[in-house]
Amino acid sequence: MRGWFIAGRSKFEHDGRSPILDREFFDKILGSHSGVTDAPCTYFAPELIAAYPEAKVILNYRDVEPWYQSIQSTVAPLFYLPTLVLVFSKTLYWQYQGFVTKGCRYNMGPGFERFGRTVYRDHFFTVKGAVSDPANLLIWKLGDGWEPLCKFLEKDVPDVSFPRGNSTEEYNHRMATEYDALIEAQRKRRILIRTALLIAQIAIVGGFAAAFRKYWRGRK
Repeated sequence: MRGWFIAGRSKFEHDGRSPILDREFFDKILGSHSGVTDAPCTYFAPELIAAYPEAKVILNYRDVEPWYQSIQSTVAPLFYLPTLVLVFSKTLYWQYQGFVTKGCRYNMGPGFERFGRTVYRDHFFTVKGAVSDPANLLIWKLGDGWEPLCKFLEKDVPDVSFPRGNSTEEYNHRMATEYDALIEAQRKRRILIRTALLIAQIAIVGGFAAAFRKYWRGRK
């Protein structure tokens, strides 16, 4: 996530100190992975496509209004996550910085309600136009199922129903569970810190007491 944060700084802030978003840069982030999906990768779709022109691109499209309502009910609240929470989790900090600060806010800022739909449409056509070879592009909707996906990727069609998951209810339940776990981890960490401080205080007071007794006996 720190790598994506640096990429966001380079793209959205035009920071002259940041690296060029080329294949060498993305190779360091992606390592041995052969595919990417979802945020924060989507913020760099044109750059990734330019860096890997041979890659196949699956462009998922949803009707704008259902997508907009789904985002409002799931991801949008993350824009206002209390900053204090981030202090207690290195992973969450970089996720927030890469996903929200350098992605969502630069794409839509505080104007998601006004500009969210437009940004979504623009993103679709930006990705579509970035793929120079039509053979490397598949425009696909969830209802299309396995067949076009498997044909595009030259894979056999699985002998199972196409999965359906990550509904608004499932997403919010998972996020609430993860958030509760983070809060519990914070509570345990505070207990450990307080315990350590108490032990340190006892040790310091005990040391002073021992030194004072030694000093007092020496005077006698």
